[in-house]
Amino acid sequence: MLMIARDYILFRKAVAIAVAGGEYDELRADGLHECFRRRRRAAVMGGDEDLRPEPSAVEEPTTPAGADQGSAPSAATPQPVPSQAGAAAGAETGTRSEPRDDVPTREVAGETTPALAWPVTNGRTAMGFGWQYSETMGDWRWHPGVDLAVPEGTDVLAAADGRVVGVERDAERGLTVTIEHDGGYRTVYASLAEASVEAGQQVRRGQAIGKAGSSARVESAAGVHVHFEIWRGDEAVDPNTVIG
Repeated sequence: MLMIARDYILFRKAVAIAVAGGEYDELRADGLHECFRRRRRAAVMGGDEDLRPEPSAVEEPTTPAGADQGSAPSAATPQPVPSQAGAAAGAETGTRSEPRDDVPTREVAGETTPALAWPVTNGRTAMGFGWQYSETMGDWRWHPGVDLAVPEGTDVLAAADGRVVGVERDAERGLTVTIEHDGGYRTVYASLAEASVEAGQQVRRGQAIGKAGSSARVESAAGVHVHFEIWRGDEAVDPNTVIG
């Protein structure tokens, strides 16, 4: 017990000396232990050794090469991840991706619009596409095609290669032929005087499919003409936008 008490007193004395000399904050735990070890050895041997730790016992802080010792080291500059780096590069050059129309005007579901042609030559537009005033009905109504006035007996031609899917007499539009084409398109020819094709028949672009007439009851004011429609799926298309 006497040895433990003496050792404790010696350790406290070493700490007190370090504090008095203003060096306590600079001493690490191993430095204090070194002071205590040397003080104890001096007490046992009767010597009067310095209680400060040996220089090797205290580690001096190291300063990285090239660092400014007069200021605190700055935090490391964060580096952008690859995706951020690419975005930053685009911002610096002022470039950006342009928007893209995934369904171009002349394509449907990746298939090219068929090469369409007018069903008659030298036809005069008696009624255009869209909201039109009907001279026959005396009101404004949606017109999903164009009326092309021509002389009586004019041949009506298939606008593109395809297959006839219907030949019928409609109560309002008169004798009507419908042809299905590639790319989800179909064309409609109404107000015919006669039809020279039948359902299921394959036709070529420019092939005669009937003759222009005035069988459409709701368009009788137009005289002899062909009512011509182009459909892309369930959407009526203005023929002027797809026929050059």
